[in-house]
Amino acid sequence: MIFEYDKEQLDRVLADFYEMTHLSVSIWDADFHQLGFQPKEMPPFCKMIRSKREGLELCRKSDMNILRKAGEEQCPQTHICHAGLCDTAVPIIYDGQLLGYLIFGQIKYDDSVKNDARIKSISSFLKINEKKLSKHYDGIAPRTREYINSASRILYASTAYLWLSEMIKINKNYLPAQIDSYIKNH
Repeated sequence: MIFEYDKEQLDRVLADFYEMTHLSVSIWDADFHQLGFQPKEMPPFCKMIRSKREGLELCRKSDMNILRKAGEEQCPQTHICHAGLCDTAVPIIYDGQLLGYLIFGQIKYDDSVKNDARIKSISSFLKINEKKLSKHYDGIAPRTREYINSASRILYASTAYLWLSEMIKINKNYLPAQIDSYIKNH
């Protein structure tokens, strides 16, 4: 199947979600390509880690793991990323077909204990300033587990709006989509 994404409208929905929750949020297609992100400026902690090629690769690997799990389970999945922050992936499903994903996160639980050893290890591995990274970690607003669970349920319920409003469309008339459908059915 061929999916069409209205990136401008999707970006508006992400901006609204961010404005209401102050949680970073992104949307991905079914092939794990990021289509949009809000806010446009990444939190300093994550930005510092992603500024190094190895850090960016660890973040991508973490994102791919949670996306795959959400797609396989076909329900929201929450995990702690390699850097110790909470991320939640929400699959966008229509008629049993996986259309894409929403991820929100880059946050810490309010009952999280700062893992100085993890920050030291990340800083050492990436050759970045440990004190600065630690300060950026301290600047991340903590959220309760119930807050995160509530945001997950609301975002999951909202995924139907994305295809009902045709922000994500399935182009069933496209020849490769028809061939794909025929192969799957025969």
